[in-house]
Amino acid sequence: AEAEVELRRALALRPNRPEIVRRLASVLQAARTGERPADRRARDTEALALLNTLLTLDAVDAAVRREARRQIVAMHERLGSIAAQIRSTIAID
Repeated sequence: AEAEVELRRALALRPNRPEIVRRLASVLQAARTGERPADRRARDTEALALLNTLLTLDAVDAAVRREARRQIVAMHERLGSIAAQIRSTIAID
């Protein structure tokens, strides 16, 4: 929890720093003992948003982008939303 607080402060000061965005997304993805499902979903949603942000930043190399995409897919699979995400991405009716 302390790392999350520090990373949030750092992100507020430097929102376009890929390393900060990546690290906060990673911290948010970590399971917490006794966490309520609604809290978990909120953290997952925020982590997904951060990973998507990471894909849009200019100072991100190919390896970091690949890892962010891998994490996005893994999170959607875990959340059971991969099929819906694929349909919305490629506009399948």
